[in-house]
Amino acid sequence: THADFFTDENAVSLFLETHASLANRVNTITGVAYKNDPTIMAWNLANEPRCQGCDGDVMQAWIERTCAAFKKNAPNHLVGIGAEGFYGTDAPFASDFNPGLGGSDWAAREGQDFLRNAATPCVDYAGVHVWPDDWNFPGTAFQRRFIEQRIAATRDALPGGPKPFMLE
Repeated sequence: THADFFTDENAVSLFLETHASLANRVNTITGVAYKNDPTIMAWNLANEPRCQGCDGDVMQAWIERTCAAFKKNAPNHLVGIGAEGFYGTDAPFASDFNPGLGGSDWAAREGQDFLRNAATPCVDYAGVHVWPDDWNFPGTAFQRRFIEQRIAATRDALPGGPKPFMLE
């Protein structure tokens, strides 16, 4: 199932081993291992990780485990999640600040929970990916509200205190 990527021990182990290989790879031009390369600012845990239909605890556990492994593999680099920044079904902001027209709550069912996920101690910054065309919002009003709300939440409502915000 789709959730296997986040829950199956073999899948998770293979994913973490892949990152360890990348972090330890030595650039053939500079002779510097990626984990020590000062031109690499950060690692994203994944590009837009979604655990469709999963409880938020599944994604949170994966973020915590994966982030800890990334930090161990490359301790001199920042770590971000790489997610779109959706709120989960139980989050107070989901109905107002998630994409979804006509009462659709598809974004809330992707396993993400922006504030909870970004508050993970080893996550160094809160970031979001925004897809105006895919989210079917004409104009820029929703995207602007989405981004401004995530910036404010990162500054004012993040458990554990503020973190830098990045629009990726």
